[in-house]
Amino acid sequence: MRKMIMAAAAACFFVFPGMADEPGCDELSTVRSAAEQGNAMAMAWLGSAYYTGVCVGQDYGKAVSMFRTAAEKGNAMAQLGIGVMYLQGQGVEQNSREAFKWLLESAESGNDSAQFAVGGMYLKGEGVDRNHDAGWSWMGKSCDSGNSYACTYIARARFIEVTTAAGPIKQQVELCFFD
Repeated sequence: MRKMIMAAAAACFFVFPGMADEPGCDELSTVRSAAEQGNAMAMAWLGSAYYTGVCVGQDYGKAVSMFRTAAEKGNAMAQLGIGVMYLQGQGVEQNSREAFKWLLESAESGNDSAQFAVGGMYLKGEGVDRNHDAGWSWMGKSCDSGNSYACTYIARARFIEVTTAAGPIKQQVELCFFD
């Protein structure tokens, strides 16, 4: 499960999605200035830079600080970032419930990577009570938003459901994808 979330999230952090005309490394001082003035998008970009080490030295502590501040201002990318960091225990103590809280906020804002993560957490019961209906609903939203990880997961589960005549076997197969 965590490997799948990390793969989806890594794709997000390496390209800094949701930012029109993403700043390059030569614009780092401008981004820092905007972050210091309270610009949530700049904070999220800087958090991503510290998380990945792109343009700056990798520093999970600074990433957590930037993500948390921007997430509290409602930035969906930062909510995804802090959620992943709590899920992985990077720069913070690992806490699946806190991770779920932030990932759900991001998912509700339409972030397809967060929708995928929330769906998986519901299916596995990580950080939240297991709920297959909610899990599949979030997976569907993520796929509908264009998340290829979610679409692949759904396609595999449907294929297995059809070929195994479902029932209790389907639940075991669902869990295999996330373990």
